[in-house]
Amino acid sequence: MKLIFRAVLGASLILSPLALAAESVCIMERDGLKDCYQNKGLDEAKFKEFCNSVNQIVPGAPPAKITFTDACPNPTQGICKNAFGQPLNAFYYNRDEHLLEHTKNGCAHFKGTWSAM
Repeated sequence: MKLIFRAVLGASLILSPLALAAESVCIMERDGLKDCYQNKGLDEAKFKEFCNSVNQIVPGAPPAKITFTDACPNPTQGICKNAFGQPLNAFYYNRDEHLLEHTKNGCAHFKGTWSAM
């Protein structure tokens, strides 16, 4: 029994960094819009802090539903690489033509590189 416990404990210690790495994406959904942020180098605490702070950008709006997962869904309308000058990629969904253009301009303004899909 002790051997099994040690094996399970050892496996959990070895696998825990993998589990943290698997949740390297946060998806935000609000009012029919969806954004997905992919962590490309922030530590876990800073990434979660980022996701929570982005959720508070729209004053007076209800908070978005945030889901932490392992990958952004496809297809996407566009990607802002190195969004906000950070090691993050931002994927955008469900935008009309006007809002997508605004999002593209915002990407450049905040030091990201836009890639249309």
